[in-house]
Amino acid sequence: MVNNYMLFYTVEKNVIEIVRFLYGYRDWQNILAESKKGEKN
Repeated sequence: MVNNYMLFYTVEKNVIEIVRFLYGYRDWQNILAESKKGEKN
């Protein structure tokens, strides 16, 4: 039998990692956009 608590904990941990990755990706996109603006000026 699967331990539901451990399963939930693992899923929750993965979700946190994914959210962190997405936030980091968004910040990286913003950094790239800012650097491109800097090149134009």
